[in-house]
Amino acid sequence: MSRISSTYGKQANDRSVKSASKMYGGNYLTDSGKSLTLSGEQQLRGSQQLTKSGKSTKSSFADSIRTSTGALEQEYIKSLQQQVYLLELENNHLRSQAVKATELHPTMAAEAEKMLRELKALQAKVDALQLENFRKEGAAEVLQQKVNGLTQKLAQYEASHSEERERFDKDSAEARRERDMYQRDVGRLQMRLGELQEDFDHKLSDLKASETKVATLRGQLEAALDKLAAADSALTEERAQTARLEARVRVLEVELASTNTKGLERNIRELRDENLALKERLRREQSKAHEETLLRSKTFEETSALVKQNAALEQKVVELERQIEAERDKSHQWAGHASVESDELVRLREREKTLEYQVSSGVEEVAKLRLKVQQLTQQLNEASETKDAGTIDLTVARRRLQEAENSQASLSDQLSRLQRDKAELVAHVDSLQQELMKRESEKDGLARALDRAELRLNELQGEVTRLQQLQATRWSEVEKMADTLRSAAHSNSVLFDSY
Repeated sequence: MSRISSTYGKQANDRSVKSASKMYGGNYLTDSGKSLTLSGEQQLRGSQQLTKSGKSTKSSFADSIRTSTGALEQEYIKSLQQQVYLLELENNHLRSQAVKATELHPTMAAEAEKMLRELKALQAKVDALQLENFRKEGAAEVLQQKVNGLTQKLAQYEASHSEERERFDKDSAEARRERDMYQRDVGRLQMRLGELQEDFDHKLSDLKASETKVATLRGQLEAALDKLAAADSALTEERAQTARLEARVRVLEVELASTNTKGLERNIRELRDENLALKERLRREQSKAHEETLLRSKTFEETSALVKQNAALEQKVVELERQIEAERDKSHQWAGHASVESDELVRLREREKTLEYQVSSGVEEVAKLRLKVQQLTQQLNEASETKDAGTIDLTVARRRLQEAENSQASLSDQLSRLQRDKAELVAHVDSLQQELMKRESEKDGLARALDRAELRLNELQGEVTRLQQLQATRWSEVEKMADTLRSAAHSNSVLFDSY
């Protein structure tokens, strides 16, 4: 009986090898290029064939019990060949997934190069802004030279009293207009600073939201990595169980010749159930791996969106820097206006001293005229005593007295005008001092706001650097995952080639 069963086993093995080569085109276990092109529909068809073959195998086992042991061995070997073929299909699918994972690395490198180009563009913009700042400083020096020239011209104009008064009136009107203009500029700048503060707060809230989202994605990625590690360990265990099952199958093939039909059927049924359970577990692990792949792709897309959002935030930070630079230029212009106003204040003080000197000289001249009037009155009294001899002198004295009185009246009018001019000048000087103090306080406020903006800009740049480092860490983790998948695919290919 054992001799007959061994003869039947050899014939069944020859027929099964020939039928397998006819059915699958020969070396299907070694030709990985053809097996990689199989689609999901072929896998489904293979599983259906496996189900049908299981049913047919069950019926054939019932017939083989009635017929012969050789037919039973032949059907069992065919079933095992079909199962091995399905395992090869699953291995090819895992290889395709590993290839897809390795194809992500050039995309990541391209994204890194794109970010580097954007950083270089930002550096070029910063250099351009610095060059523009240098040009504006040169323009400020030219304006300072013009202010010095105007100061010299004003000193020359003070040589003439009438021209000085006319220029003083013009300067007063110009100062009023500049004061109104400065007040309007200050109002606009305050509104602009409020808008910039609101925009800055909005950008800060967006940055905090992006940080929260990055933390969430980090947690999801860590969970996905844990699941992938669990799937790898489960896959390794399944491979070990498959190897043990194959060893057991070989042992059972050796024992098949010496066992009876009932024991063989029971062992085959147990092996089939165990193989189906292992295949179901492998299918579940494969679905989990597919879900992990989808999760990784989703995480990559969200990371790319965050990179784009960070680039937009960097662009907005550059715009804020440009606006801060404009505000700094305006503060420099205000400093120039403040220096002009201080020069005007010095000139007005000198003018005040000149007017005070003129008033004092007018008072002295009035005193001299009064003394002269007293002298003329005394001469008139003396002339009245000598009426006959001094009639002509009396007439001359009266004329001189009238001229002195007229001169005294004109000097009194001039003195009153000078006093009014002095009062107006003092009021204008006080207003200019208040305006200058106000400009100094506004300048200090703008300097503090500029310092705060620069500090916030440094913080944002540090945050961008941290995000870039985090992204580099994530890329390295993804590369490690790709290497792990490649090694797993290689081990699968070696395992199935050994089969």
